[in-house]
Amino acid sequence: MKKNNLFQRFRYWLDKRMAKGTGSMIRALLFVTIFMILFLASILILFGASDECSPLHAIWDSFATAINAEIPSSGDGSLLFIIINGIAAIIGLFFTSILIGIITAGIETKLQRLRNGNADVLENNHTVILGWNDMTFAILAEIMESNLNREMQTVVVLDNACEKAEMDDQVRKFIAEKDKERERIAKKNHEIFIPYAKHTQVLCRYGTTVHSSNLENCNIQNCKSIIVNEDDDDETIKVILACSGIINELRMSGIKGKKLPYITAVIHDKKNMNTARLAGGKDLEVICYPELMSRIMANSSRAAGLSHVFTTLFNYEGSDIYYVDKGEIKLSGKRVIASDGSKKHINDLTLYELNQYLTNATIIGGSHGKINNKVEQGRLNDNRWEGMESCLLPTMKSKLVKDVDHFYVLQMDDDPIEVTKNTCAVSCKEVKKKNFSPHTRPDAIIGVSTLLIQVLKELETFLHEDTPVYILETQEKLDAYLADEEIQEEIQKITNVCLEWIPLDIDCYNSLYEFMRVPEHREIRSAIILSNNIFVDENLSRQEQKEVADNLTISRLLSLRKIRADLLPELFITCEINYDENKNLAERTGTEDYIVGSNVAASVMTQISQARELHRIFYEILDWSGSEIYLHKAFKYLGFENRKDAKEKVDLPTLAAKLAQQNTVFIGYCKYGQNGKYLKPKLNPPKWNKDGTPTEITFGYRDYIITIANQNE
Repeated sequence: MKKNNLFQRFRYWLDKRMAKGTGSMIRALLFVTIFMILFLASILILFGASDECSPLHAIWDSFATAINAEIPSSGDGSLLFIIINGIAAIIGLFFTSILIGIITAGIETKLQRLRNGNADVLENNHTVILGWNDMTFAILAEIMESNLNREMQTVVVLDNACEKAEMDDQVRKFIAEKDKERERIAKKNHEIFIPYAKHTQVLCRYGTTVHSSNLENCNIQNCKSIIVNEDDDDETIKVILACSGIINELRMSGIKGKKLPYITAVIHDKKNMNTARLAGGKDLEVICYPELMSRIMANSSRAAGLSHVFTTLFNYEGSDIYYVDKGEIKLSGKRVIASDGSKKHINDLTLYELNQYLTNATIIGGSHGKINNKVEQGRLNDNRWEGMESCLLPTMKSKLVKDVDHFYVLQMDDDPIEVTKNTCAVSCKEVKKKNFSPHTRPDAIIGVSTLLIQVLKELETFLHEDTPVYILETQEKLDAYLADEEIQEEIQKITNVCLEWIPLDIDCYNSLYEFMRVPEHREIRSAIILSNNIFVDENLSRQEQKEVADNLTISRLLSLRKIRADLLPELFITCEINYDENKNLAERTGTEDYIVGSNVAASVMTQISQARELHRIFYEILDWSGSEIYLHKAFKYLGFENRKDAKEKVDLPTLAAKLAQQNTVFIGYCKYGQNGKYLKPKLNPPKWNKDGTPTEITFGYRDYIITIANQNE
């Protein structure tokens, strides 16, 4: 065996010392320095080079010379004395320099640790976001918006994508930009501006999201909810597993009265949904991103403006959906005069009838008992609420108030729900039949993406049997897409519509124009532009790939706008866009429906993270098999003529009652603006004024009424 020499053993010893940190290095430096001082002092004593023969004097001279780093002059003693003390001075110089370097490095390391936020989070009832990417800021924006009517709330963000100081800088910059934009809008609308920082503080922490020590550092044991925001599904599942382990430990500890946090996560590949559900168990609310986006895209393609309704409904601007305990509505002892003149206790009213007496809220559903969050036994279903009674009002029909424990309520913020004794002259009881006829006009999808199959499955439920759906893409990309055996298997399952795969240069205006001008193609009702996320340049970063995809989407949108102006005036366009700034750019010059994937996912995740019971109603609203949101032209409901100058004034309680007769919930309206664009949807408009009179609205022939109805009746 080869023996290690003295130098190698010294290097090994030095490496171990340095690995132990700043204190160990200082001790080693002091040891070496003291040894050298004693060695030099012993030489002075042995050779009698010091004027003072005392060993203590010799040691002190060497020590003072080393500390002061002062080389003696020629008159201070013998030549040997001058040489020895000169060496001591040089050693002292090195000692001081190395000591300053070690201390400086130690202080920098400590400051770096402080910058990386290693201090334990001491907040309670806070929200923890695990992961740092483009969606993080959308989630933060939704949380901060929801906190504007609450006391100071805390959000903790944990990731190791960048240093904590950089995360802090980006968060401050983002909040400043959002506040600047919000202040401008508030001044324009003559509203009061409230900075986000007055109600929300954001704490960033540096660390890996799967390590329990980092998670406990964020105090997830005492948080309200956990949002897993990772780009990669495998990483998401590991984070869910880590968080679930900590929550289970809390559950096993048996602390009475402790409300456990729960996890909200998004999965980007449907194949990984069951694995995620098994990892999180009953502590997890998981959203399938392709399913969510495809349902919103398909639903939005049914009518122009529906994407704006979904966006308004899912985010925290305006009225939102809340899960309200029945006791929060002051029903006890309330008696009202029904439309037939009889006095009734509110508990004996149907939910439709109760809606007539709510001044600032609209009940859209209800539930009885606790919502089941457990993973089902045996085979896992795509819909974990399968077999349960629907929670949406049109499907519940004539449920009485006393039959439910909780309401799903559409209201502004979470203000107290006001009940009035007024009523309208129209009864809600006489439910009339209505028919929903599927669309027969063809649709077109521009481009292929990972969402295509799911979008086609959703469209299949809205379109009449054998309705053509054209999928347009270049020959090369179509061949590559259709060569996938799994894709072919999924296509075979789509049987209700007639799929036509059209090889076409969709980035060439003339090619699109020639296709659209064919007589049978001029019947196309809706065009969906999917974001290109399959055929991407692998050399680009994820962010750059999304930016390139948005550029292609905008280019195709401009072509379709021109074609609509020349050939298809009734065509409405739905676009999938990755970034909000690109959506804002396109929105200023057009009236299309735009869906920003990251914003929608962030809005839904944030709402569910605040109240997990909302997951069920969001699923039902987007599910084709139950009740859905519809936009109907006002003149069709109100009976006035379809003329440009036609207008009709109606009070909202009466309108809501007439719709209730058709088992339909009135949730708002959308007015056509003077600039040729539709205004933002008005959800949950007050039905009664403060003086007790009904609110009156004048509808024109282009205005829409927004409802929730059941198409399967």
